Amino acid sequence: MLASCGNGKQWNELVRSLGQKISASERELTSMRSDLANQRLELEREVVYSQREDAQWAGLTRTENDPSMRAIISAMSNGFQQYGGQVMAVEQELGNLKLLTDSLTTDVQALALLQPDIEAAARVAGSAAPTQEQLTIARKGIVIVDQHLWKSTDQLTALGKRLADYTAASLDYGKQVQELSDGLGTPADRIKQWEKEVMQTELQNTAKEEKQLKEARSLAGRLAHVVLELHDVVKAQEEILSAYK
Repeated sequence: MLASCGNGKQWNELVRSLGQKISASERELTSMRSDLANQRLELEREVVYSQREDAQWAGLTRTENDPSMRAIISAMSNGFQQYGGQVMAVEQELGNLKLLTDSLTTDVQALALLQPDIEAAARVAGSAAPTQEQLTIARKGIVIVDQHLWKSTDQLTALGKRLADYTAASLDYGKQVQELSDGLGTPADRIKQWEKEVMQTELQNTAKEEKQLKEARSLAGRLAHVVLELHDVVKAQEEILSAYK
């Protein structure tokens, strides 16, 4: 389709649109690096919080004589351990997103460097061919970027599935705990009151976990959009160069 663009104006408009997509992708990746850093900082604080709470509750088991209360205190400690583990899993996925963001930033920079050769090809499309050196450089560069983009696409797909699995498990666990908590009603018994407190704490942590996962999925979605845009850029660049065999 692009090779049939018969006049220079159409080619120039196409190349200009590619340059705009490259610039927009670069700005979005810069924004994402900042958002990822802020989100990871928040999760690091949550990990410290969960470790502190775990240590405090675990310490109480050594001074509590009532076996029933020791079991409840242990459950509270285990709940914070579990929450901390889930937060670290999300933080790891954000680390993976950062690696992908860095990789895509390199790809965008490569596309920006190739853009002058694409512009040169577009200026003479339908008339005198660009130099062989320009074509060779552009084609080799596009092949490399294209390979990187498909690898990033596969990695993002796998990451998205993991986040979806974490979310489903978190929602299911929260539902189970909520049902148990509702079943207790408003207990008068001291032990039952503490059991209710354990459940309410787990529900609060689960709610925070679900919010963290939602934000992680949003970041992954933004990165996926950048990848799609870059796939479009590469496809258009390939079609421009395909006018020259």
